[in-house]
Amino acid sequence: MTRFSLIAAAALLATAGTAFAENAGAPARLDDIRQFKSGQEVWEKTCSRCHTAIDDRQDQAVGPDLALNEYDVDSLTFFVRNGHLAMPAFPESAIDTASLNELAEYMAKNVYKGDAE
Repeated sequence: MTRFSLIAAAALLATAGTAFAENAGAPARLDDIRQFKSGQEVWEKTCSRCHTAIDDRQDQAVGPDLALNEYDVDSLTFFVRNGHLAMPAFPESAIDTASLNELAEYMAKNVYKGDAE
């Protein structure tokens, strides 16, 4: 009787665990979890820490003024993923691809100021 009870309890736990995981709405993979809600959040929490111009002056920024050049998604992805000079690389575990694409859109609309005067 004890052996049957143990087998039944193990089967019940296995079934309950599977049902819980399916109903929890958890992503199928950890890679599917987004680190940022939007491209603006990526800019504010990651990029602007080094690429900030204070009163339109770059003397207090670590990185170059990104408002002077328009970046397409491919170029931006390359520099973010691979780094450049003092800029570190940001793998997908740091900035997911969807957020990176939204960052490119955000930069084109809100960071890029057009031709420098």
